Amino acid sequence: METAYECMGGPADGSKFPKQYGLAIKTDGVMHYYQFCVMSNESDKCARFFHYIGTSWKEGFEFRLRPHKRAFKFPPE
Repeated sequence: METAYECMGGPADGSKFPKQYGLAIKTDGVMHYYQFCVMSNESDKCARFFHYIGTSWKEGFEFRLRPHKRAFKFPPE
């Protein structure tokens, strides 16, 4: 079974999807975009998640949301 990663923010908050660079979800006739992110913490664990970008894709996006402590469960790659 493939690992599913949680979405943070936007209309798909809490939903899980398999790893991919970008994710587009259409709700109410509007496209919403997510980017896959990896963040590490001081205890050598990583959080992997989809971060909400908005209604248009942005290259060079810097994420602003910090995942929950429970999300830091993956070993570094």
